Amino acid sequence: MTNQEDQLVLEFPYELLRDIYLNRKTGVLELPGDEEPERMVFISGDLYVPADHPLRDLAELWAILKARDEAPSTEGDQPSVDDGDWTPPPDADHESLSLTGVLVDRLFAADRDKVVFEKQSARVSPELVGPLPMSKLVMDCSVHGSDEFQLLRQLGGEDRRYQALPGAQSPDQLPRLDPQEAFLLSRLEQPTAIRELLAQMDLGRLETLSKLCRLQAVDLIRPEEDAPSAQDKEFLSAEIIRKFSDRIAKSLEQEPLEMSPVAHRELLSDLLSRLGELNFFELLRVELGSTSEEIQEAFVELGRIVHPGHATDLGLKGKEAGMQMLFEKATEAYLTLSDPERSRLYCLEVGPVMSSRRVSYDSKVRREEEVDSARHNFNIAKGLVWQQQLHSAIQLLEQAVKIDPQAEYFALLGQCQAENPNWVEKAVQSYHHAARLRPDDPELHATLGSLLERTGQLTQARREYEAALKLIPGFPEAEEGLARLGPSREDTPKEVKGVLRRLFGRRKD
Repeated sequence: MTNQEDQLVLEFPYELLRDIYLNRKTGVLELPGDEEPERMVFISGDLYVPADHPLRDLAELWAILKARDEAPSTEGDQPSVDDGDWTPPPDADHESLSLTGVLVDRLFAADRDKVVFEKQSARVSPELVGPLPMSKLVMDCSVHGSDEFQLLRQLGGEDRRYQALPGAQSPDQLPRLDPQEAFLLSRLEQPTAIRELLAQMDLGRLETLSKLCRLQAVDLIRPEEDAPSAQDKEFLSAEIIRKFSDRIAKSLEQEPLEMSPVAHRELLSDLLSRLGELNFFELLRVELGSTSEEIQEAFVELGRIVHPGHATDLGLKGKEAGMQMLFEKATEAYLTLSDPERSRLYCLEVGPVMSSRRVSYDSKVRREEEVDSARHNFNIAKGLVWQQQLHSAIQLLEQAVKIDPQAEYFALLGQCQAENPNWVEKAVQSYHHAARLRPDDPELHATLGSLLERTGQLTQARREYEAALKLIPGFPEAEEGLARLGPSREDTPKEVKGVLRRLFGRRKD
């Protein structure tokens, strides 16, 4: 490893990967290869591999199987993916395949003196496959090649007491754990000595110690003395607020804010009206993975605007409460996001920050940023669809259509929803929106017709097929759809209609 600026010097690979994962770092890891270095891309702590990586095919297959595993299914015979491990078909050449297992072997086999992790900006793109099972990779690295004595030393001895971190027990926040790991985590809700756990578990010493090390690796458990106390949650004290307020006031004395009173009042009003819907990233206008320096600069910029000391000059004397609330929220956002552990727990609480949307201090610029954000989500979603990661794509597209309703966004959303038999009605609604936004697109009408046909809404399906043919006579999908539907009721002789009605009753579309 080198010690150049923006490069990390940590024990490779475990300590380095753990640092990237827990602190949500972004950068590129280069391993020495036969000809060219092998590159692994990390974006806010998530792992991706580029097009030229030797394991790209295996990563793509893992991603496909994982998407199938997560999709609702009534057949119950889909391949199962356990956060990185899966069993191949009987005719596969390998006895078993594990994406994380192969990655671990390659990482530990690399010449660590030639390995470089360089922090640099990166974005998810269709050329990257992922996110891959980073949590499991860190957990596997933590116990790779270790015997019982090494694992016990890593934990600090049998008398060391461990406990689960606050909030770590929520199932939707956890890496995928096996039943024994989940039991250990619940057992450690109260501080417990390693010796007691070894006596209580039926797994054997080696396996119990291994599972404890794996939980420790992803910071689900900590030694009792290192676990955050209740007092740690009270970091936003009145004294802390006063200190930050004094610093910002001094900054304003040295360099007054350049903003007209009218624009300043409008901005404060806008921020107050949307304060409840903004997460800390949006409030400070920073991205997931921003550096501590970027977060500090963002806080100072916002703090200078919302500081209660402006109240008199803005004609708001006696109404400082709103500005004080904004300043306290900005300070809380800064103290949370600038601390790696608080930031990690906050991200678990609010869920993945899917959107790169920022809050602007100007309404026109803000709208432009929102439109760019929606386009950014759409472009990422296209790559996820190609990788069959439909659930993540749907999340991004649902945000995109809320921010900036576009026909192509609704169409791709409908395409993803249509893959799930339980969501076909949602797909119909998405394509309805798309067709209304772009009524001169025959393909949208034809696709909407086929979805309506699937849901039994035959009259509406016929109208959509006819609308497509009206735009482009002979449009193949529309002609095929009408052929499947057969003659319309208006074209059916009355005597035939009567027979059909007696046989089948009235049919409701």
